[in-house]
Amino acid sequence: MSDESHDPAMREALDWAAHMQAADFDDWEAHIEWLEADATHPALYRRATKAMSAGLSMLQPIGAGSVPLAANDTEENVGTHRPQTGWWAGAGVALAATITAFFILPHQGAEPARSIRTAPGASRNVTLADGTSLTLNGDTQVTVADAAQRRIVLHRGEVFLRVVHDAEHPFEVVVGDRLFRDVGTEFNISMQSTATRLTVAEGAVALDPDGANLRIDAGDAVTIMGAQVVIGKVASRNVGSWREGRLVYANDRVDRVASDLTRSLGVSVVVSPRLADERFTGVLPLRQGPGEVVRRLADLLQASAVKTESGWSVDVKQVRDGTTAPYSSGR
Repeated sequence: MSDESHDPAMREALDWAAHMQAADFDDWEAHIEWLEADATHPALYRRATKAMSAGLSMLQPIGAGSVPLAANDTEENVGTHRPQTGWWAGAGVALAATITAFFILPHQGAEPARSIRTAPGASRNVTLADGTSLTLNGDTQVTVADAAQRRIVLHRGEVFLRVVHDAEHPFEVVVGDRLFRDVGTEFNISMQSTATRLTVAEGAVALDPDGANLRIDAGDAVTIMGAQVVIGKVASRNVGSWREGRLVYANDRVDRVASDLTRSLGVSVVVSPRLADERFTGVLPLRQGPGEVVRRLADLLQASAVKTESGWSVDVKQVRDGTTAPYSSGR
């Protein structure tokens, strides 16, 4: 078998893989630009990271304790420094020989899992080694497992996915005890304390593929609350609309709207128990200030919005005698 480590494109991929082992690596934007610059780069990078992982693992027993931990085992940041060509070779003859051997011997090893997080009110685009893209909404955390498994775990928040389809190696998303498997799709998944919601823009997603194997097609929305699964409809163009600066609702619970606003605006939005179970239909533009967005929600609900120390509170309107005004949900 030929030694691919001498190929210029492969050496560039190895440079990225090795540079990203540094604890202070912060060049994620440039890395994503490189991945997207050529259709072959994601596959090359995937092989390079496997080679680097295998090389470091084989060096561990002989005292490579000074090798820095992978920066992509922790939260990713954005920076401006590009890798220095040949950095990986400077790690030593033994490591270079191990990496070279990886391309000559049968492939083994896997990329380490890494955690990706966003702060409330912030969003982030990430391209995985297989070319699949993730857009994370605010206050979201995912773990990217071994790329060979093509799997992520959503721990909290919301993510929109454009999956590179591979029938032999389907992409999977784990949310709690639920498994979602790609059938060639663009879809959005959000996780809240009481419910998980999936909406599909293109293709289909299989829910619980090894059990009930429920197929969710484009234009479908599924809400999971414990053992209860509710399927409805959604306009495909509105799937993941938060990425375009708007939230679109059709007969959705008000407490879900408040949760979405908290995640997207980065400020706490709380609705009173008297409004939480009510239903809301409408569009909320996110590019305005948080106060304007929350007041718009309150106006559409015929409720009142009050600024608090931690954010905003929405409640039914009070009338002069201290009682509450009748609430009309418009249902």
